[in-house]
Amino acid sequence: MLFRSDDAVFSAHNRWYSDKSPYVQKYNFIVEGNNAMPNGSPEFWEEIMKNAKDRNIVTYEQDWLKTHISRFTFLRSEIGAAHTWLKNMADAADKFDLGIEYCMAPPSLMMQMAEFKCIISARASGDYAPRWPKRYDVPYFMQSSMLVASLGVWPFKDTFQSTSRGPINGDRCPELMALISNLSGSIFAPGDEIGMINKDIIKAASRKDGLLYKPNRPITAADLTYIKNSTYYICTTESTHGQFLWHYVLTINLWPFRVKKHSYTLRELGFKGSFIEYDWHLKTCRKVNENTEISQKLKEEQYKYRIYSPLFKNGFSILGDPIKYVMMNDKEFSNPVYDQSGISIEINNIAGECTHLLIYSENLPSSIIIDGLGIQESNDNDLVDFEPSFNYNAVNHLVRIKIPFEKDGAKKLSMH
Repeated sequence: MLFRSDDAVFSAHNRWYSDKSPYVQKYNFIVEGNNAMPNGSPEFWEEIMKNAKDRNIVTYEQDWLKTHISRFTFLRSEIGAAHTWLKNMADAADKFDLGIEYCMAPPSLMMQMAEFKCIISARASGDYAPRWPKRYDVPYFMQSSMLVASLGVWPFKDTFQSTSRGPINGDRCPELMALISNLSGSIFAPGDEIGMINKDIIKAASRKDGLLYKPNRPITAADLTYIKNSTYYICTTESTHGQFLWHYVLTINLWPFRVKKHSYTLRELGFKGSFIEYDWHLKTCRKVNENTEISQKLKEEQYKYRIYSPLFKNGFSILGDPIKYVMMNDKEFSNPVYDQSGISIEINNIAGECTHLLIYSENLPSSIIIDGLGIQESNDNDLVDFEPSFNYNAVNHLVRIKIPFEKDGAKKLSMH
């Protein structure tokens, strides 16, 4: 029995039914062997979705979709049968304000997602296996995600483990799995045992109340991976703010025996203009343009995660929150603006949280103002105290600003 409380919500999984299910007698069902599924029967789906609603279930996951097609001949022989099945399911979900996730769906059923607005996610990967080589599942997910995203749905990577515990337990690359899951924009589902979650890896994806910070589109394989090449596996996504794009680039060595070229250019990825490149792990930055050769040496399953922030004409660049994977996500930041002398941006957060903001500036800023009040430079590199402050790294030309929130809402920051 699910625990019932005001703040506990659930996602529930389902497949087909036994021929001995009481639903078989109550509603119109097709029985083939010892397997059963509804044939029409909108009343059946209303009962299922009402029961879900009453138990704080917010997402109904219909799994084994491909297996339904192979096990039940009427779905293959009767025109419209599969559509009726999925439509009745979707109509009932709409009636009770539930979301649906598709799992193991063939492309024909994936296409139905364009019709049903209650489909919030579709799994675009095989079953997660933490010890499998990443070349088995990462390309599968990145490429399948293109179809899912084109239908207006976020692709789900499946669960993952956020810890690595020796040769058998956990995942060899837990942060990579969390990073891909977050950049997919879909359900973020760590699957560790109780007490085994790596909090640092998980916190980088969201706000403390669980609001997911995600990009504006799911991460997918770069175009150059679809033609013959000898470089690493490269995937991209972005955050969009008005006319400006912040690009997120993940490079992974999945096939070390194939790699002969250890670099890429932004032009090869379709990016144009000048950027500040930020290395998320090294915490370093530099100026680059579309023709800059971006070199790296990666061992098998090693990866690099970089953010490319637009370099404004006045020499400033807003990089975003350095402790989050999606540094310029649109839940935390909005309305970046620049003029001849400076920049401004709105920051959103909740009471008790601190936003850390990185801005590239060639020189120490003359002023930083939050909601009309100037803030002081701090000698504390960690910016620990719950007071607004900043420090400037003259080597990296990075201004790190701490913006604490005493209450929920937005603050406006300007810098000159």
